[in-house]
Amino acid sequence: MKRLLSLASAVRSLIDSHRITEAELDRLEALHFEDLKRQKERSEREFREGNVVTWEEVKRRNGLE
Repeated sequence: MKRLLSLASAVRSLIDSHRITEAELDRLEALHFEDLKRQKERSEREFREGNVVTWEEVKRRNGLE
């Protein structure tokens, strides 16, 4: 029974942490909305214009291969 209460407490803590994390992410997204929107628009424009870098090139440039 004691172990079950410990497990329930751990699960409750995880759920609370997730809720706090989600709320914080929502707050940060709202706070930086305009900048995120500009970055998204720039990325989409560059993609349409053909200015793309392959994943292989990204890895090579960053020494990940």
